[in-house]
Amino acid sequence: MPDDLADGGLARHPRGWRVAPAPDGRGTPPAQPSDLRRPRFGRFGWVVLVLLAVNWLSVLLFAHPPAQPRVAIPFSPVFLQDVPAGRVKSISSTADTINGTFTSTQRYPPTSKSATPTTLFSTQVP
Repeated sequence: MPDDLADGGLARHPRGWRVAPAPDGRGTPPAQPSDLRRPRFGRFGWVVLVLLAVNWLSVLLFAHPPAQPRVAIPFSPVFLQDVPAGRVKSISSTADTINGTFTSTQRYPPTSKSATPTTLFSTQVP
């Protein structure tokens, strides 16, 4: 048993005085580092850590860029003509950017032989 608690829980001062803690806690000896409880990582923490690692690895291994490039087309007149003509299958917009899919593979500019054929496009609303 430690010397400071040998007298029935009364702490002993370095000069030999016996000190009893006051009801409000004054005079209580400071907590020793071994008395403080560290939070435990436990099984739950390891499970969460493993799931995060699996998620990260799956993104690295399975997230591929689209197989075909997204061609930038002008909003006016190309996009505004393609929609009523039925050449646009679907669109999604964020702010002033419109990304979409053509109904069939197209090249832009249409007269260019070096343009890559694609079904994906993007345009900016003016």
